[in-house]
Amino acid sequence: ELADEIASSPEIVATGFVSDAEKAAIVRHATVMVNPSHLESLSLLMLEAMASRVPVLVNGRSEVMADHCRRSGAALAAAAAISSQLRRLLSSPQLRRELGEKGPAYVREQYGWEVIIPKLRRLIDSL
Repeated sequence: ELADEIASSPEIVATGFVSDAEKAAIVRHATVMVNPSHLESLSLLMLEAMASRVPVLVNGRSEVMADHCRRSGAALAAAAAISSQLRRLLSSPQLRRELGEKGPAYVREQYGWEVIIPKLRRLIDSL
């Protein structure tokens, strides 16, 4: 079973709480970022990984995260067997590179300050 493989893998380290600097370093050096939660709406860690050219794998039962996967082209959503998509990503450096290259532009175009500030101004003006 994949859970046993993960638990015994020397390549996977369960860190517990880490500082912001440690988290940034971990994200930058990750091969893949996995968010298995189906309850997540938008994950800041997902965006940080995308911005760092790290491919992302999410639970496709989260409509919001699955939509980000479709729109960005920088991530994959797995509706059922997340383990098969993870194996696919880990076995394909080319796929990881293709997904990773799309992340920074998506994050910048959707969440850059030049996009967010006008939206906030419109919201404040509408109150």
